[in-house]
Amino acid sequence: MLTFHMLQNYVAKILRQNIRDDETILQIVRSHPLKHIIPGFAIFVLIFGPLFFLLPLLSFGEMGILILSFSFFLGLILLIREGYIWNLHAFIVTDQRIIDFDQTGFFHRTVSESRFDKIQDVSYTQNGLLQTFFDVGSIVIQTAGESANLELDYVHAPARIQKLLIQLQSEFLKRQSPDDLS
Repeated sequence: MLTFHMLQNYVAKILRQNIRDDETILQIVRSHPLKHIIPGFAIFVLIFGPLFFLLPLLSFGEMGILILSFSFFLGLILLIREGYIWNLHAFIVTDQRIIDFDQTGFFHRTVSESRFDKIQDVSYTQNGLLQTFFDVGSIVIQTAGESANLELDYVHAPARIQKLLIQLQSEFLKRQSPDDLS
């Protein structure tokens, strides 16, 4: 039987498979739960909504039970999907680089990375009342060369994360000799 602990171990295994032996994970940055309010509400309605209509649904006999079961299992699958995406959609901050996991579905993942010496700018934005009130925003990391920018939306305390990334970049550059930076 699949348990929450087994799922967490699976997620940790996926995240760690991109970590080199000489690296240390310093922080994992995930989206704030605020990002999942609308899907969460839809999941809540699918799972618990039919319970409000239990007696009318049961009066339809097998068709009512089928509708009740379908709604419950669809909500359960969507709940697992949202949890899976939330766990695997993250920045992994190591002592050498940032790895951006973009998980958009069960079977769609894009992994990008940037060493600290290739980072040109770290910025964040907060848009609107909710993001300001809950201290949530988007982090954008501009990289040198042709590699794509790294982005993570709905990050809690984006100013703190920005400051951390700039500090880690500075420490990384101090540790490197001029020959290592080429």
